[in-house]
Amino acid sequence: MRAYVLLKVAPQNTAALMQELKNNEAVIEANLIHGPYDCLLEIEARDLDHLNEAVMDIRALKGVGDTLTCLVVQSWRR
Repeated sequence: MRAYVLLKVAPQNTAALMQELKNNEAVIEANLIHGPYDCLLEIEARDLDHLNEAVMDIRALKGVGDTLTCLVVQSWRR
């Protein structure tokens, strides 16, 4: 299962957070973005429990504020 997670990140923690996210096996892509959120993650999880564990680990990282998790229900890629 795949999900996208949006993060609000304290500005002073952005660089360290991007490095720390590399340690989470469920994170397959991390992007710094402009807009109401600061970071967009693509997560690949075995099931809902694994997704919840990955998101909770991310939320525990220093500098992470609000998060928004969006589950993918259908997709296609060019």
